[in-house]
Amino acid sequence: MSARKRILVIGAGPKAVALAAKAQALGGSSEQWPEIHLIDRNQVAANWTGLHGYTDGAQVLATSPLRDVGFPYRSQCWGDSVRNREIDSKMLAFSWPAFLVHDAGKRTRSFADWVDRGSPQPSLKQWAEYLDWVYRSTAATLHHMEVTEIDIEDGKWLLHAEDPDTHHHVPAPLGDALVITGPGPAKKVPGYTTPTERMTDAQHLWKGNIISEMPPDARVAVVGDGGAASSVIMTLLDQIGPDCEITVISQSGVTYTRGESYDENRHYSDATYWSWLDGQSRKRFIQHTARGVFSIHAKSRLNEAENVTTVSGDIKDISEVGNQVEVVYSDPKPDESGFMPSKREDEAFDYAIIAVGFDELWWTHKLTNRARELIGERINSRNFDMVTIGNKINSHLELEGLSPALHLPMLAGYRQGPGFPGLGCLGLLSDQILSFYS
Repeated sequence: MSARKRILVIGAGPKAVALAAKAQALGGSSEQWPEIHLIDRNQVAANWTGLHGYTDGAQVLATSPLRDVGFPYRSQCWGDSVRNREIDSKMLAFSWPAFLVHDAGKRTRSFADWVDRGSPQPSLKQWAEYLDWVYRSTAATLHHMEVTEIDIEDGKWLLHAEDPDTHHHVPAPLGDALVITGPGPAKKVPGYTTPTERMTDAQHLWKGNIISEMPPDARVAVVGDGGAASSVIMTLLDQIGPDCEITVISQSGVTYTRGESYDENRHYSDATYWSWLDGQSRKRFIQHTARGVFSIHAKSRLNEAENVTTVSGDIKDISEVGNQVEVVYSDPKPDESGFMPSKREDEAFDYAIIAVGFDELWWTHKLTNRARELIGERINSRNFDMVTIGNKINSHLELEGLSPALHLPMLAGYRQGPGFPGLGCLGLLSDQILSFYS
């Protein structure tokens, strides 16, 4: 009998927990299915708790909690229909309603109360508690360490890691496969490198005291127009009040609402027909539903906020000067003749928050030269960008032809389906990855 496979998952968020739950439903500790090892510097669902940056935990989940670790409960890869329905049924034990039933001792989160209150969106902190509950119901192993280097040796993934508290080297498990998850660090703009007393980003905002130190009439620049910017603006509105002047600077100059109709949602739940769309249609779809858009809930609040202004601008420089932050930006759009105007704005704010998203390619900076060369051979390029890598991801959300296997759900949206990078179809995601080992 061949040795049991071991899958390493960097990051212990929703995708990692979904894999742990599906492996449990398939057989738990059975030798037939891979071991799932989660590797995180903090804890399960750390980025959702409000304790480790990225959020304060008080924001509401932007998607329905029913899109939980088993959704859409429509497995098709485990044999006949009887076996598939058996796996779906077992996954219901890890569902959001199951969590509420299990948690019924806390009256405000019992399943009945949740239904009677109109099935409200949970806070991100509550979502983190759900994910932790799922993880603790599985046989997966959590390793508390920070990966510093990713290598390939003798057909295995070899990770170098350190203790996040002492920074001492700690041994990491070898892996037959590697799954990359997690948002990565906040992206930068010209002039901004690290947080200061008056400048920060959507990763570090929640860990400092910058909001509590803002006066009620503060002038704040928020750079960005997607989910990160949305969370920042909602927090400012909640914690500072209506006298705060918020200027949203984005390339589009408009905050768009995310498309959430049936015709759009179905592609997140079922990627069957995604391949039928041509490349341009896929790009338009992703732009309309996932890139640079606000949830309906956030957009509704923004519509009522008279102290929020949105302007079009491409950041050229941002710097802290005395007790102010100077933001230099230009109009990124050409005029009707196609000429790009050189108009520049130089505006002073009390504070600036950079919320232009997170680096999905963070893991490439940790690759050894050997690992980089092997991956470069598979993508036929030395340039590790989202498009080049994304075009080489197959139906198992795996980089084609690489051994050992590398699964990149965060980059699989364009080729395999828009639900894989986020929370759209965690149950389908786990099917696609684990079926590779069946």
